[in-house]
Amino acid sequence: MNPVPADLAAWAATLKLDVAVRSTYCPRDYRPPSRPGSLPSLSNTESFGPIGAPGAPGAEVVELIEKIGEGGMGTVFRGMQTSLGREVAVKLVRSHNADVLTHFVSEARVAGRLEHSGIVPVHLVGVSSDGTLQLVMRLVRGRPWSALIHAEANERAPLIEHLRILRSVCNAMSYAHANRILHRDLKPQNVMVAEFGQVFVVDWGVAVGTDPAMCALLGIVHAGETESPAGTPAYMAPELARGDGAAQDARTDVYLLGACLYEALTCRMLHAGPDMAAVFSSALRGDAPTFGADVPWELAEICRRATACAPSERFPSAEAFGSAIDAYLEHREAHALVDTGQRAVESLREAIGRYGSATTPEGRASIAAEIHRTHTEAHFSFGRALDVWGGVRGARESARDADESLLGHALDTEDLALAERVLPACATEPLRARVATLRERLDGRARELHDLRDHARRMDWSAIAAPLGTVFITAGLAGGGGGFVTTLGLQYRHVGPVLPALGVVWALVALGIGAAAVARLRRSGVPDSLVSPRMLGIWGAVALGCVLVGIMNEVMHDAPFHGSCYSALMIAIGFAAMAFQTQRWLLAPAAAFFACGVLMAVFSTHAIAIFGATWLVVNTSVGVALHRGATLEERRR
Repeated sequence: MNPVPADLAAWAATLKLDVAVRSTYCPRDYRPPSRPGSLPSLSNTESFGPIGAPGAPGAEVVELIEKIGEGGMGTVFRGMQTSLGREVAVKLVRSHNADVLTHFVSEARVAGRLEHSGIVPVHLVGVSSDGTLQLVMRLVRGRPWSALIHAEANERAPLIEHLRILRSVCNAMSYAHANRILHRDLKPQNVMVAEFGQVFVVDWGVAVGTDPAMCALLGIVHAGETESPAGTPAYMAPELARGDGAAQDARTDVYLLGACLYEALTCRMLHAGPDMAAVFSSALRGDAPTFGADVPWELAEICRRATACAPSERFPSAEAFGSAIDAYLEHREAHALVDTGQRAVESLREAIGRYGSATTPEGRASIAAEIHRTHTEAHFSFGRALDVWGGVRGARESARDADESLLGHALDTEDLALAERVLPACATEPLRARVATLRERLDGRARELHDLRDHARRMDWSAIAAPLGTVFITAGLAGGGGGFVTTLGLQYRHVGPVLPALGVVWALVALGIGAAAVARLRRSGVPDSLVSPRMLGIWGAVALGCVLVGIMNEVMHDAPFHGSCYSALMIAIGFAAMAFQTQRWLLAPAAAFFACGVLMAVFSTHAIAIFGATWLVVNTSVGVALHRGATLEERRR
């Protein structure tokens, strides 16, 4: 065995390292560094004896089994503490530099002072017979948090799990700060997640104290004594990068907690660059973190505040930082609802985009239903999010975006009712002006359509078909009766008053038919029909022609009713005029009266009888046909 150098023994005694550790060295790949005058490298079978003589009472035997890690100041082995039969982690210092040894002992005493469930407990610390400083602590089986953050996408833990780990780290750091200890090298790699979910903060190698009296009593490095950068550049706070120990306090560790949060959110380290110089420069500047749209805004704000360049702008303590994480976890339902609503807004916009390309009424109806459904889903999600937490960001803004998208769709499709329903939720002067313009345009179209419909209604032949049929039946019966009376009267034409009486009869028949026609048409469904004047005009002209024929007959001193055949021809022309304006079936009654006129001319002695019979049959037939559904709809050209 190599003796312990007197100076190292004295140094150990000064630090009160009175625990002796004897470690059996097993691995082949570990060689403590050597220097001129230092101890030779160990062989595979040599052992570390206790301080003093080998086998001294009180020596603790720890068997080293395998190397499990390597840090800035030492190598970590898995070992076996034989007295208790438990596996432990053994950290061996790799340097004989006085500053390194001092920090190593400081680390041991810091970890030993912090008895917290989130901090790995220290069992033993001592110097072996060959001068190797050893730290024996609990062996944590698990993975570093960094491995969970950078796992493959299909194996990556959800964000809430990383926040749970971070919250446990906050608890451990709150305890450390309450005991006036700063870690100064917090990073996901220095957080171990054990097999059953326990979270441990490890590697307190650059930890310092903030209370000078405590540091002097326990042999812990005081923050004010440090004048060089400490920690890992990719995570360093600016005061750590400057080596400004006087500026370091609990807010320095808060910065490191923010850097851990940034890596958990983005899978990137806070300070990055093409080389170490660029990374260190970023740390010196305290470059603000940047985030993508996929990072929840509340967590992004927490991270930005924690990693503010000026300590005064950061959270005042690890507990305050942890409380902000707790607040986010309480609000995560609101955030999730906002995310759901924003996805619905995207679906709404996509459906609106598809609406214009739909080619069938069924397709447009289906997309319209989808538009209204997604708009309703978005509003429900945003409203529920605000119910859960009134301060959630993005809910009101996104709800307004959904309304404006739907309003734009309503304006594009000229759906005024929908536009007026949505407008109050997103009222701005430009939108109000667009809706007012749409209202005026649609009102103009409505007035134009009303006028067209009114004109069509007034031009509707079907509306006067039945009333006109009644007029024809009445005229047929009256005219037939008048013809019968006239025929009888002509047989007594030698009686003086007979001829004037016949004239009166026909005058009454004509006036009665005209009055019946006017009254019946006025009582029809279209009192202001444009068709009625046409009909009355045609038959008024026919009646006037017949009267003129009678007057001319009288003026020329012809026999009574000598020109009646011309009246039949004029009636035929009346039916023909109706036929060419409406339906060709009216040519049949026109032909009948044309034939009547011819027969009246040929058989003049029976002219009135022929006229009366034709009148009765034709007019009543037309009237019955109109009542039975014969159309007078104007012919399409």
